[in-house]
Amino acid sequence: MTDLNVEANDSLWATARRNPRALMAIGAIAIYLLTFAAYWTAIRGDFIWDDDYYVSNNPMLRSMDGLPQIWSPRAWLAGREGGMHLQYYPMTLTSFWIEHQLWGNNPLGYHIVNVALHATTACLLWVVLRRLQIPAAWAAAAVFALHPINVESVAWITERKNVLSGMFYFATLLVYMKYMEIRSPDRPPKDPNEPEKLFSLPEDETRVYALAIFLFACALLSKTVTSTPPAAILVMIWWKRGRITMKEFLPLIPFFILGIGMGVFTGVIERNVIGAQGPERILAEEVAKRLDTINYEVSCALTPRVVRA
Repeated sequence: MTDLNVEANDSLWATARRNPRALMAIGAIAIYLLTFAAYWTAIRGDFIWDDDYYVSNNPMLRSMDGLPQIWSPRAWLAGREGGMHLQYYPMTLTSFWIEHQLWGNNPLGYHIVNVALHATTACLLWVVLRRLQIPAAWAAAAVFALHPINVESVAWITERKNVLSGMFYFATLLVYMKYMEIRSPDRPPKDPNEPEKLFSLPEDETRVYALAIFLFACALLSKTVTSTPPAAILVMIWWKRGRITMKEFLPLIPFFILGIGMGVFTGVIERNVIGAQGPERILAEEVAKRLDTINYEVSCALTPRVVRA
């Protein structure tokens, strides 16, 4: 009986190995289970730090009128006058707005979504590494899903901007790899007569290119730090093909324009609304403080001391 069970298990595993889609499904489910198990304690957490600014006490999440305000830069100037120093990440705040309509100020839902987004990002990373023929791609994605460096981004509700932008980042890379025709080693080119399958990308390169730009814009609107995909794509092209031609560089120009433009715009918002200071101003203030301290100490040293009897 034991031999029959072993034989059946071997048969199931052999069948799964012959079916790449089955293996991908098993690998994705495993990543989701590992991620949720690792963050089970965080899922039961409450709102912390500036979650009140972004979620629990954010008036823009409470009504239909708040959604256009989320996308309007003017709302950030008004928010500063009202004491709400929010960063302009409308895609992130839109996700909060949708969730607030579903479960209000219950932190459980926000935590579950954060963990699910992080697990999805890990799965996308796995697919990207697999198509680049990186050894142990699944293991690398699993390490990314469980690595402690991501705990703050996943467990802190406000850091939705990191997990959401990360998901769009790797989705952008994956779709653009389709545009560049970089495929998995075990995946043959698609038969043009084969019907479209569920969740498959379109074969028309114009539609694939438009989808890549859309996903990149979503990443930037979630958090502007995700402005590096065009540079990463150039590295992938050079690595896989040994050179970068003008034909390969020109389609990335709109990506660079979007990334630089959003970076400049975010810098303006950070300075004028958040009140962020650049390294030059911080250094100048620190030098001034040090000089004041030295001046005080020198004055104390040169002033005659009064000796009390």
